[in-house]
Amino acid sequence: MPNTNKRNNIEKKLEAISGVAQKDPNEHIELEIMLNLKALYEEAKQGGYSGSFEDYQKTLSDNQVKEIMLSKGGTVGAKS
Repeated sequence: MPNTNKRNNIEKKLEAISGVAQKDPNEHIELEIMLNLKALYEEAKQGGYSGSFEDYQKTLSDNQVKEIMLSKGGTVGAKS
């Protein structure tokens, strides 16, 4: 008797995706920003800053935050 179990049969061929995977270029932006912030915090601690990481973040101006976000290029638009 032939095996009628179609569980392992391929019914439809999947289209190939170029490259390993198509990724969103902004997928890890939050991680990159946090890593940059932590590196700057560590530098500030070595320079004598004694506050917490959260306190350090509060001391940053909007322009400093934009610079952190732009450390690898790009543009930041102003909100009106």
